[in-house]
Amino acid sequence: TPLDCTGSAIAPRVILTAAHCVASYAFVDIQFQEADGTIETFSATDVVSHPDFSMTGDLNPDLALLFLSEDLPSSVQIMKLPEVGQDLQLTKVLTAGYGNRSGVADNKPASGDLYKVELDVTHYSPTAFFIEVDQNQGKALCKGDSGGPAIWKHDNQTYVVGVTKGGLPTKQEPLPLSQQDRCNGRGFFVNLQLPSYLNWIQEQLSAHSEN
Repeated sequence: TPLDCTGSAIAPRVILTAAHCVASYAFVDIQFQEADGTIETFSATDVVSHPDFSMTGDLNPDLALLFLSEDLPSSVQIMKLPEVGQDLQLTKVLTAGYGNRSGVADNKPASGDLYKVELDVTHYSPTAFFIEVDQNQGKALCKGDSGGPAIWKHDNQTYVVGVTKGGLPTKQEPLPLSQQDRCNGRGFFVNLQLPSYLNWIQEQLSAHSEN
């Protein structure tokens, strides 16, 4: 099933993404593009959304794990998870996604290429539900980037500290809606540091390693 979302590898056979990306699908395929353009497809043998996720409401764990039957290619970077309560002192995060490059409906931008962008963090706390980023500088999360990572690099390690949930556009009147950039404003990542989220991820990893 083609999904217009992004994800990140947290184990050789595990993809972390957003629950709203997979909530309506019975099965999911994951695609990776090698440096030479070759595309490899993997099927998820199990798709697990956080039990408290809901398609309605904002303050919920929009998280899902995709479990694969075989290891990912060695070229795929496996990212570490943050520690509970650790003050990351985030001022910037790197994010990556296969989404659209513009939120203007009239532009009808093509997606499918991986892009990376560094975004300024406007609100972060180890206990906050979300990491908020500034999307008013012509750089943004957009449709198709959902489920992708907020990346923090520290001591030569690469951590995924958040999962892309969505954004809140800035009003751009008097432009008609079709000409407004819906990806310009504030962006939000689910903050993976919350103990309940990390505990759930670790529980699922342990459960599936025993199968």
